[in-house]
This record gives sequence, structure tokens and C-alpha cells, in this order.
Amino acid sequence: MKKRIAFFLTFCLLFALAGCGGNGADDTSNVSSYDVDVLYYLGVGQIPEVGVKLGDSEEQVCAAYSDTSSDEETQDGGEMPGGDSVEKTEGEQTVQLSTGGELFYYEKARAEQGVSVIVSFGTAYGFQENIALKDDVRAAVNAEAQELTATPEQMFFFPVVDGSCDILRYTSGSYRLDFFFRDDFLVATTLTDTENWTD
Repeated sequence: MKKRIAFFLTFCLLFALAGCGGNGADDTSNVSSYDVDVLYYLGVGQIPEVGVKLGDSEEQVCAAYSDTSSDEETQDGGEMPGGDSVEKTEGEQTVQLSTGGELFYYEKARAEQGVSVIVSFGTAYGFQENIALKDDVRAAVNAEAQELTATPEQMFFFPVVDGSCDILRYTSGSYRLDFFFRDDFLVATTLTDTENWTD
């Protein structure tokens, strides 16, 4: 009888330990922390962490990044440093609006169509720059991606192009979402309205 009880307890202990072992997958991935529906936001032309979406006007970009606290005064009567401001740079054919962490572009000839490219150097769709890996994005989006090596023309928004990047590309209608990776780490995310932007 004691042997049967010992055998039964051993059997229960083995099942309890097996239940604590997880599913055998690599637990170093951050996929479970990414719960943004990337394909939904791609379809509506938006990066959820950015206060602007494709098609928004320059005025809407400026309004989204204006900080009303910049009008407040400090105790000594000086002006408080404001939040983000928008810096405008005009090229021959395009306009760039920069907030520091994001860039917005539109073509002058299609200005009435609003923002045609959004570039994020920070968190986009829950993926953090320099933390998220290519495999994290691929697994979290769970859709067919085109894998490319970026050309210098595709990296026009980087201040200095000092090497190559890999791209994971997703599309929905005329909207194109590119995740740029250097050494498998996310370095930038772009969302483009291909109908209103000439590559």
C-alpha cells in the first residue's frame, strides 16, 4: 500500500512540474507584450502613438504637437519651456515637418492631400526602437511581410545613412508600412500613402 501511495504522489509531482514548464518556446521574446492590431491601424493610415494620421494637414500636425503649457510662466516670471514644436523644412518638391521623434512629409504639388509619409523614431505600434527585434514584429503582426534591403532612397529620412537596413513591409490598399531594422533591432517605422507620395 505504501508503494502505491508513493508511486501516486510521484506521478502527481511529475505532472505538477510538467505543468510549470511552459510551452517550450523561447521566453526571451517580447511578442506577448505587443497587443496593438497593426493591420487595423495600417488600414486607417495611423501609427497609434503618433497624434497625426495620413491625410492630416500641416495645421493639424502643428495643432497635435502644440503644447499649451508653453504659455505658462515660471515662478520667476520667465516663460516655461514648451513641449514639442514643429519645425518646417521646404525642399524643391517636398515639405518636412519635424517634431524631434517624428517626421511628416508631403509633396508640395499634393499639399491638399495632407501628410503622405509618417516616420517614427520612437515607439510605433507598441514596438520600441532599439528593443524590438525583427522576429518580434514578424510574430506579432502575423501576416505576410515582404522582406527587403533598404536602398539609400528608401532611407531618405535618416540624418546620416551609415549602413544598410533590412525592411519588413506590410501593405493595405495604397498604404505601406515599413519597419526598418539594423542588426535585427528596430530603428525606424514609416507609414506611406503611395498614391500621394513619389518614391
